[in-house]
Amino acid sequence: MHLQDALGRWRERFPDVLTRAEVVHGGAAEALLEASNSAALVVLGRRAPGLPMAAPRLGPVTHVVLHRAHVPVAVVPHD
Repeated sequence: MHLQDALGRWRERFPDVLTRAEVVHGGAAEALLEASNSAALVVLGRRAPGLPMAAPRLGPVTHVVLHRAHVPVAVVPHD
């Protein structure tokens, strides 16, 4: 699946939300922190199959972005 295809259904569902698709080279955490300089919100996904919501587990990228981003961060569980 291409990035534009993955974003397409969300853009259709929420047409008033401004999004920017960009592919960058390098580490994910550093790229997201850099992007947070010009964003209003950073949204990250977290895999949550079988985990109760009371026991969230975050990966290393999410952990870094939560602590160092320049804007609010939303972590959204998904399957």
